This record gives sequence, structure tokens and C-alpha cells, in this order.
Amino acid sequence: MRRVIIGVEQLRQRIPGGIGTYTRGLLTGLAALRDPDFSFVRFASKGSRPDSLAEGDFPLVTSSLSHRLQIRAWTWGLGSFPDDGDIAHLCSFAAPMGSKMPSTAMVHDVSWRRFPELTTARGRRWHERQLKRLLESSATLLVPSTRVRDDLTDGGVSAHRITVIGEGADHLPAPDRDAARTLLAQHGISAAFIICVATLEPRKNLVRLIEAHAKAQAQGLATPLVIVGPRGWGADLARENTVVIEGHVSPDVLAGLYAEAALLAYVPVEEGFGLPPLEALWQGTPVLASTATPSVEGSKSVIVVDPLDIDAIARGLSDGIEQAAELAAGAHQAVQARTWRRVAEHHTAIWRSF
Repeated sequence: MRRVIIGVEQLRQRIPGGIGTYTRGLLTGLAALRDPDFSFVRFASKGSRPDSLAEGDFPLVTSSLSHRLQIRAWTWGLGSFPDDGDIAHLCSFAAPMGSKMPSTAMVHDVSWRRFPELTTARGRRWHERQLKRLLESSATLLVPSTRVRDDLTDGGVSAHRITVIGEGADHLPAPDRDAARTLLAQHGISAAFIICVATLEPRKNLVRLIEAHAKAQAQGLATPLVIVGPRGWGADLARENTVVIEGHVSPDVLAGLYAEAALLAYVPVEEGFGLPPLEALWQGTPVLASTATPSVEGSKSVIVVDPLDIDAIARGLSDGIEQAAELAAGAHQAVQARTWRRVAEHHTAIWRSF
């Protein structure tokens, strides 16, 4: 039995985001898979007491440094994985690079290269430095979409080094519809609504979405827009014609909001994968997505628009509401095979080849 050490430092972040969802999803899938050829250990920085990561399906090993100091050390190229493993897996760039063990690393996107103006200067420097270190290692690169693979190969990375593994859709708990309705009622919403789930940051294109929604309303759309997600960085969002719910909602309430919504609107300018559309489809909710959202490529329950075209987004919102019942009919079926257990199977197949 080979021992796989999985770097889960992303779960120490204040906002773990989509990378955190991938990390938790992979761990859940591995636990469900119960592959007899492998044992697994989670590796992260030292946590507070009680440690929020203490509970889990696999043992947790920590370094002697706090999250902030550990990130600094790895940024300087210091530190390594525990040396008692056979394989290392990096769930994000927040990990030691250059492991002597055979290793895999998930590269979620290289958006800071495609749209540098949508990322902070500090973020661009950090991601570029960590990617450079990763590419100098011998790690096998995993990516969530052909879009990210193509971005890497365009940057000179050999395609033979890259494997595409999509992500799962079955990570949210059963929807708490009652709690979702109570939350909506606090904002005066008791009928059909459009939901957007995204961190409030420029890359998610929320300013254009709000403008498009206002335009659609001027043309007769009577469905309010509800934006759910933690505050990231960038300009404050206007609240006219829009309800902005800042901060996280619990996973069961989020699932309830998806289930209650008539449509998910998710139109990022750049996305390595895009989990919210899969989460919505899993709950049977149709989706309006941008051409920059790889997770919904080929889905028949999705309306796709140019994220830079406000008129197109406005038409998509109106069309999505008009066609909601028809689109919803096949929404869940479109993603029923997108399970984290299957994602885990793809990972273990690669580890088995080492």
C-alpha cells in the first residue's frame, strides 16, 4: 500500500473558494472510493486549538509553522512535504514545490496571465513565482479543463506532462429550502429570482452582470437578481435593482437557494473551470454561463453568452427565465455523472502509474 500525502493548505485560507471545494471534494471522493492500494494523509500548517482540520477521513499531519509563516516559507522555496510518503499531491500552489517523491499538482487556472488587470499585482507575482517553481519540478500537472491545458501549452509546457481531470458536482448537502426562503424574505423576495454565486471580485464580471440585469429589467424582466458570495477585492457593487448578500451562506442554505432559483447567472470573464454552474445543475436549476466557463461545455441546460457583451447577457437573462422550465427538465441529468468519487478514480489511476 502506497502512502499519498495531500497538501490541503488551501483549507487554512480565510476564503478557501473553489480550490477549497476541489480539495474537500477530492478527499470525500477518495474516502468513498476506499482504494486498497493507497493510504492518505493530509498535510497543512499548524492550526489553532481546536484545529478546524482535525476532523476528517484521513490523518492530519502539520508543520511547526502557522499558516501565514508557512506560506511565506514556501514562497521563499523553504520547506518540504513529510518524508514518510510515497507520492505527494498538491491541491494548490500553497504547497512546497520540488518534492523528491513522485508528485502531482492541480493547476486550477493561469488567469493572471490572460487577464492581468483582473488580478492584484501581488497576486500575479506570487502565482507566477509558484508556477515557475512547479514547472521546474518533475511533478505531473493536473488541470480541470482543456482551457487551462491550452494556456499552459501556449506558455511552453509539454502537453505530455498534463492530464485533464474535471471536477465534481455532488458536494453540497441536501438543500434547506425553508432557510433559503427565510433569507430571501428578508430582502423582500417571495417569487422567482435569478441567483449568482461568486466571490465579489473583477474576474467574476459582476459589474457587467448588474448592468445587464438593469437593462433586462428596463425591457420587461421582472425577476430580481440575488448575488451570493464573499467580498474579495475591487470596486463596490451598485445595489440598484439587485440584492447583494455579502459573506458566506452555509452549504445547505446555498443548496436551497440553488433549488429555489429560476436561473443561475454565472458570466465570468475568465475561469479555469467554474463550480457554481455544476452546483446549480445538480439541484435541477438551469444556467446562464459565459463562453469562459469550461465546466458547462456541451450542456443542453445552459445558455452561453459573451461575458463582454452586456446586451447579450441581458438577452440571456430574459431567455433563461422564459425557457426556465424547459431547461430545468434536463439540468440534473446533465451532471449526474460528475461525482467526486469519479474524480478520485482519475487521480488514483495516475498515482497507480508511478
